[in-house]
Amino acid sequence: MTGPEIPSSYLGSPTFLERGSGDAGLPVAQCTSTRRRITFPARSAMGWTCPSRQATFVRRPCQHLQPPTLLPRPYHRVYTRSRVHGGSAQRGWVERFPLYPTALRAFVFFFEYAEEHGYDALLPVRKEPFPPSRVPEFRRISTPSVVCGRALDWAAPFFIMIWAVICLASSAGFRKAELTVRSGASFAARSISRANLVWRFANGDGTFRDVANPSAARLRALRAGDYALVRPPPSKTDQWGTVFGNQFVFLPFDASDPANAAAALRDYELAFPLGGRPRSSVPLFSMDPASLDEPLRASTMDAVMTALFRLIMGASRAACFSFHSFRIGVACALLAAGYSHAAIQAHCRWKTDASIQIYARQNAEMFGERVLTASSQEVSSVVVANFLRDLDLDGDATVTVIDGIADLNAGAADA
Repeated sequence: MTGPEIPSSYLGSPTFLERGSGDAGLPVAQCTSTRRRITFPARSAMGWTCPSRQATFVRRPCQHLQPPTLLPRPYHRVYTRSRVHGGSAQRGWVERFPLYPTALRAFVFFFEYAEEHGYDALLPVRKEPFPPSRVPEFRRISTPSVVCGRALDWAAPFFIMIWAVICLASSAGFRKAELTVRSGASFAARSISRANLVWRFANGDGTFRDVANPSAARLRALRAGDYALVRPPPSKTDQWGTVFGNQFVFLPFDASDPANAAAALRDYELAFPLGGRPRSSVPLFSMDPASLDEPLRASTMDAVMTALFRLIMGASRAACFSFHSFRIGVACALLAAGYSHAAIQAHCRWKTDASIQIYARQNAEMFGERVLTASSQEVSSVVVANFLRDLDLDGDATVTVIDGIADLNAGAADA
């Protein structure tokens, strides 16, 4: 079914978005593109209350845009019911369902904006992956450097703590919000604490023993087969910690891995001893090894990572990376290693497969291998409709040819 043309009343003014959304009782939200700030109508139920802004762009005919092909499926059914029950082709869906033209205007706006500025102006800007294999590059920074007002020294307590955070994030894909406390907030029960870290020691006979607060001597004797177990705190995808917070992240100890998360957490525990304090009362990552009360702030971690990325790749390239690059990097690394989407989703603690489509990006080698493989394959599949079209059932095609010849002979005889 094709729908009605877009009413000209919605296309006659550069401010039709603002006026139209007001008619529909909806606010105008803002969307940031790579070139300019643009506006589009949005549902008030989503809580968007940004002020309206004038959007100027070249207006061109959009008569080819048909609502049923543009809007989500529920609106297709709404439009169909309106037509079946005698609704006006031009007004039935507009007056009875005000959100319908509002959503349509958003589509029209983006089409015209892309036509003027190019589709690349609407591309989302995302950080680049920084895989676990590249993490040791931070330890190889040779020139004397200052990071957040501190001389870079990986043996200093502050940078031992930073290294543990980096290794944990790059190994298990932890979010920055899971490991830090935002500026202005205080350490609370929902924050990740030292109690979220448990140690598992192998007994040598196939069994193991879990220890919540091991001694320094036990930590120094860490060996292959031992694990650091981290319980994720509540996060944006698990607000109450009942889904992912009910499962440990298992980090095996490997002395040969220069960026091993279990080894880094072991070194951090030794450099920041609790001194008898309950593990639940101390942030997992503290700024001061003496008091242990000041948690690692998100702003501090951002500043540290910006400085470190600039030291290993320069300021221009570093702008494409952030703390989130560790999470993207481990997803890409697992995809390159051949792990399934389900395994990657479980590792990174995503609730849906949609995040994998965004963050688990393919390497050139993976795509290129498929291209070369496809070029050497033979294909013999056929759909039934084409099969029946080419098949001469009951001699129909032969009869048609004979009838055609007969008609030609009859015509020649009459002449």
